[in-house]
Amino acid sequence: IILNFGGSVSRYTLDNELLTSYLKKPDSILVQNDLLSNNFQFFQNIYTARAAIRYQFFTGFFINIGLQQEYAATSFDISKNVNHYPNKYYSTLPFANITRKWENGYSLTASYKRSVQRPGINNLNPSVDYTDPYNTRFGNPYLQPYYSDNIDAGAGYWKKKYNFNIGVGYNALQNIFSSLRTLDTSGKTFTSWYNLSGRKEYEASAFGGVNIGKKLKLNSSASYIYNVYSSH
Repeated sequence: IILNFGGSVSRYTLDNELLTSYLKKPDSILVQNDLLSNNFQFFQNIYTARAAIRYQFFTGFFINIGLQQEYAATSFDISKNVNHYPNKYYSTLPFANITRKWENGYSLTASYKRSVQRPGINNLNPSVDYTDPYNTRFGNPYLQPYYSDNIDAGAGYWKKKYNFNIGVGYNALQNIFSSLRTLDTSGKTFTSWYNLSGRKEYEASAFGGVNIGKKLKLNSSASYIYNVYSSH
């Protein structure tokens, strides 16, 4: 039995300053445009703790089981805005895999993993883009991450002269964040980001290779993916 533990701390700060001015021709001076200018800082802190256990039943047959716990927090410090838009969330990410290998070259594997996709600065930034007055854009500072549950299984055969592998997989994605454009009664549109979708993925793949002589190897692969999207 092998136990392992770990953790990490990630601190990210982005300092953004955009000054937009236009030329006032009669006076030949530059006048700052406050609506097209912004000055803000973005903060993102991520703390993770991880624990896993590996157990070997006998040679060539072992299992790994573990859990990763994350805590993430984002916020903004925007000039002339007292709101810091704090956004905090926890992510529990379990994982497991089992492997069986034989001396004659055959192998079987199966795995489960939960992964997280965190929103970035482009998705979260609440500053409004007024470049086009009829089509304004802004981020959603309270956007949540989306998660994916991934299940995979595969079988393989490896020899010195050739190898062949097949695999199947299933992925379930929840609360995917996507941009959404809305039209109001004045004819203007507003675009922002929302957690509003989901997707299920079914996968099958095969690949193999043949050694032709000592300096030439031929590889071939094929895959098939079938996606089922949510109704939104």
